[in-house]
Amino acid sequence: MDMLQDLDTEVAKAAANQNQEKKVLTVEMANQLFEAYKTRLQATNKTVLHSQFNMMRVEVHPPDEVRLISPSAFTDGYAKDQKTPLIDYYRAETGMIVRITTEVQEDENIKAAQNITVLSKSEMFEAMATKNPNLAALKDGLGMTIEY
Repeated sequence: MDMLQDLDTEVAKAAANQNQEKKVLTVEMANQLFEAYKTRLQATNKTVLHSQFNMMRVEVHPPDEVRLISPSAFTDGYAKDQKTPLIDYYRAETGMIVRITTEVQEDENIKAAQNITVLSKSEMFEAMATKNPNLAALKDGLGMTIEY
C-alpha cells in the first residue's frame, strides 16, 4: 500500500505543477544558458565540443523550443549528440522541459574553408618553402630530395 500512496503523492504533485503558470523561455535566457553551457564544456576540458558549439547559434521558438543552428552537417552531428545533456541542463537551470532541435544552415565561408585540396609531398614542401625561404635553403644545402 505504501507504493500506491507514494504514486498518488507524485501524481498529485505533477497535477499541482501543471496548474501553476506556464513558464516561457525567453531569447535572453536561452542565449545566456547556451553561453554558460559552452563555458562549462570548456571548464571540463571538452575542447572539441566547445569549439563545435562556438560555431553554432541559438534560435528560440516560444514557449519551449531551442533550435541549434549549425553551419555544417559535421557540426550538426555534435549538436545532435549533445541534445540529451542540453535538455537536462536547461531543465536544471530553468525548471522547465525544453525541446532541443537542430538545423543546418550551411555557411558558404565555412564551406569554402573546409574545401580540402590534396597535395603531394613535393607540393606541400613547395607551399611551406614559399612561406619560409630558409626551408628551401636548408633543403638545397643538405642536398635533400622530398619525393620518395
